Amino acid sequence: MAHTAGRAVAHRHRYRRGRSKRSTRPTEITVTAEEDNAEEDTAEEEPTKPAEPTLLGVPTEVLVLILEFALLDENEVQLTDTTKPPGVLGVCRKVYLEARKIWYCQNQFIMTIYDCDAALLKKWDNNASWRAHVKHPDDPDLLVRLDGGPLWDNLMKWCEEVHQGTVCTLKQVSLDKATYGLFVIAAPAHEITVASRMKMEDWGACRKSLESLRRLAVAIDRRWLAGWDGKG
Repeated sequence: MAHTAGRAVAHRHRYRRGRSKRSTRPTEITVTAEEDNAEEDTAEEEPTKPAEPTLLGVPTEVLVLILEFALLDENEVQLTDTTKPPGVLGVCRKVYLEARKIWYCQNQFIMTIYDCDAALLKKWDNNASWRAHVKHPDDPDLLVRLDGGPLWDNLMKWCEEVHQGTVCTLKQVSLDKATYGLFVIAAPAHEITVASRMKMEDWGACRKSLESLRRLAVAIDRRWLAGWDGKG
């Protein structure tokens, strides 16, 4: 019996020693720097959003359609002291090259000249000249309408600008009683001026031809007499 008890005690000791060997601390996991960076990159990655379309990214033919929709006016574009080209012409060179041809050459422009004073016409040509901006075989469609009173000196200044080629000639929109006396003198005055320019005459010779027209002007409307000494 004593021998058997000793074996049981020894057995229990072996069991305890065996359990103590199997009971270990939680395993420590070592993560390398490369693996740590990879996990951070994976966490920061987000789905890539497609780039939003821009005006400059569309094909040229689509760009032209967009610009035509934005720049073409069903009615005449009224030119005044404050008129400026649309802002889209200043976006960038690509848009400008397409937009200028559409706005300047496909719209119908109209301008009212008061008292035969073409200062507004000259100002517009100087500030937004289609001759400078639009290399186009056809002139933009500009109608010049007369209003106000008949001032001969103003008409002569206008004709001189036409003779020099710095402003365009008269294109009347419509005739009515209020503007008839202006148009029937201004229109032939411009025709005489253009013919003189074609013959390469100087302005003095052209002005002399125009003064002979003044007698007819006075017969139609005596207000053309203002400032005239009866010569010519």
